[in-house]
Amino acid sequence: MENTDVIIVGAGPSGLALAIALASRKIKSIVLEKNYEICTDPRAIAMAGDSQRIVNLLGVNRSLMEEIGQVMTCIHFHQNTFTSIPFASIDHERDWLEQTLPPGFVLLQPELEKKFRRSIQASEYAELRLNCTVTGIREVDGGVQATYQRENGETIDIHGKHLVGADGKRGYVRKGYLEAKGIKQLPGLYQYDATWIAANLRITLPTPTSHPSFPPWKLGYQPEELWDIFWPGGFHFSTHAKMPIAAGRFGPRNQKYWRFEYELPPSYMPDDFEEHLKVQMMPHITIPGHLFSRKGMKLDEPVSFPWDCVEVLRCAPANFSQKVVNRWFHGNISLIGDAAHVFPPFGAQGIASGIRDALGLSWRLALLCGPHSRFSTPEHRDVLLEGWSRERRKGVDVSSILTARSGNILLSKSASLVGLLKVIGGVLDLVPFVRDRLLRLTFDESDGHRGVDSGFFLEKEGGGVKTAQVCLNTITGMTQLSDEVIWKQSGVLTLLLLRHPDKEEAVGIKEILDEANLPPYLLSEDTIELCEGTFNDGTEFLTHLETNKFFLGTEEDTVRIMAQPLMPHYNPSAFRDRFQPATRYALIRPDLIVFSQARSPKQLRLQLNAALKMLT
Repeated sequence: MENTDVIIVGAGPSGLALAIALASRKIKSIVLEKNYEICTDPRAIAMAGDSQRIVNLLGVNRSLMEEIGQVMTCIHFHQNTFTSIPFASIDHERDWLEQTLPPGFVLLQPELEKKFRRSIQASEYAELRLNCTVTGIREVDGGVQATYQRENGETIDIHGKHLVGADGKRGYVRKGYLEAKGIKQLPGLYQYDATWIAANLRITLPTPTSHPSFPPWKLGYQPEELWDIFWPGGFHFSTHAKMPIAAGRFGPRNQKYWRFEYELPPSYMPDDFEEHLKVQMMPHITIPGHLFSRKGMKLDEPVSFPWDCVEVLRCAPANFSQKVVNRWFHGNISLIGDAAHVFPPFGAQGIASGIRDALGLSWRLALLCGPHSRFSTPEHRDVLLEGWSRERRKGVDVSSILTARSGNILLSKSASLVGLLKVIGGVLDLVPFVRDRLLRLTFDESDGHRGVDSGFFLEKEGGGVKTAQVCLNTITGMTQLSDEVIWKQSGVLTLLLLRHPDKEEAVGIKEILDEANLPPYLLSEDTIELCEGTFNDGTEFLTHLETNKFFLGTEEDTVRIMAQPLMPHYNPSAFRDRFQPATRYALIRPDLIVFSQARSPKQLRLQLNAALKMLT
């Protein structure tokens, strides 16, 4: 029977992300996908929060992301149509999260999956098998046996040390196997359950040749101007007495895709989805004539965008709710992505949460599947996976709260609430410093896993927080992102020095590391040092402790490595600021979570011992 380290069922974003993350730790995986082609229908279209950081670590950088999507420039809240003046707006082209990346991105999900597939094809550690439908799972000594069927009817058994279900909310791993073990998706923090119509549209702009009688031509409007008028930038939430609406651009900037979703009243289902869609959309793309004005002239009658220029790529109902599994793993079988949790459509948390699941699980599976037998016992497995599941449950709860914030405004039927938000928004626009501070607090993810019981970190010693991402320079002038520096280290923990040690301190640290004698899969061989000044200022460093030295990059460095203009509010000091003022050393996990912070070599020794005890 064929053997591998990890069997991954499902080749959606979370399953592919896990395979790539495992490959970076030299852990072999086989991904079994029941379909051959990637579903061309963009199901989810948005990623929020730190998911872009993770995707970048997995090889899809900002330039590649621009090939498949665009920044979610703004979120607008409207009382009426998405072409009306919003009563509140949030600028998303800001580094609110201190990650050198915008907090939201709208993309073609199939194109992201294609890029992930190419990475797997190029890897010697990961393999993707298509047209392979899993039909059976059996827990055996030393792991899990899966049975799958090929397109030709051939049945094959495969053995893995672990199996991960990434096959969606109706997938076989949970529905066909784990539900009998008591694992089910149950309502989460955000109590919501409704049916929506979700439509993906591709817009072709009319021209004087194709639509010679279109009224705006009289005033000299050009076709390209109509895109911003009828299909305004950003993403839009429109309150409605019966059918709230979420709509906006997605995919590459030059391809003019539009998503339009609306909630159906309870117990109602239209007979003709596309006709019903048209009825709902026409008020949004019909604009009063007086808003078309040029050289003192304006139109008298309302102008509707030609419906024959709207191509409906998808229009179908979908039930949306917020649910999460009551248990994330059973033995050597775990769940990630939609197999573990689902969200309503107005929080951009679906893809993001699945990719976060994969990142946190990957280094734990690397420990469990690696050649070091000390981590192969059920006790080690349960400690590692229980910590992961608790951390991820907090992550899902936080994502639910963020989703609820948008949902509470979108689904509100209260004119008083809308009026209040208008007033608050107007006041905050007069004091942008206060507005920006409130927005930074709203989007803040620095708290990481703090508050999670039995997570793998020492909260009382500064652990659990998430590092910021900034641009760094090496001592030779090479530019890297701080996430990449941490991710590429070999161990579960990496030692970071936040200040250059003197001779006595350096000797003390070296003695502690030698005494701990931790293998490189637990503590990375390389110690990272964040130095003051710049790489070319002539500073000489003591060599009593060998470290990889990095310096904060300049704004020009950041623009160059991102191949994009600098994000407003980018703060190069953010990385250091995430640590307590007295912290001299920190232990960092591969998933960018701080395990602990230390003020002295003695405290560092105790933290290393605590880490080893928690793992063994």
